[in-house]
Amino acid sequence: MRATRKERIRKVVKKFPFAACAFGLVNDINLNLVFRSLCNFGGIEFFVVGSDSWFRGATNGLEELVKVTHFKDCHAFLEHMKETDYELVAIEQSDNSVSLQDFNHTKKPCFIFGNETTGLKDDCLLSADAILEIPMEGYHPCLNVGVSSGIVFYDFCYGKKMND
Repeated sequence: MRATRKERIRKVVKKFPFAACAFGLVNDINLNLVFRSLCNFGGIEFFVVGSDSWFRGATNGLEELVKVTHFKDCHAFLEHMKETDYELVAIEQSDNSVSLQDFNHTKKPCFIFGNETTGLKDDCLLSADAILEIPMEGYHPCLNVGVSSGIVFYDFCYGKKMND
């Protein structure tokens, strides 16, 4: 990425104190969609858990502006997160989830998005400070993980007021 583009992005993008974690995504396109959505809304960190592949060409050099950290598994990720001040917010359809429209965002969330087919593992869900889901009224019960990330990030950045 050229230095002039970096400077322009740094001046324009308002950094929101949030991060995202892509847990076990198997499709490079989905991994990059979540990352690019995070970048577009000014997120500050991106965690990749259990995915060996990473198609950097689709990120347009944005990984130079946002810290990207890879973890082998959920346990390593959760151990790392104990040393941070992020609140873990799992995005998952669950009996314990809160609807996005009723959710009061925390000041510094790390939104965790699960595998395209199997979702999040139980240990990630049990370690989450909150579980939220996007309400679905249509014919299909879920959205693509890239689309879901954009909706969640938009709601955090421009939606309801955050909790104090």
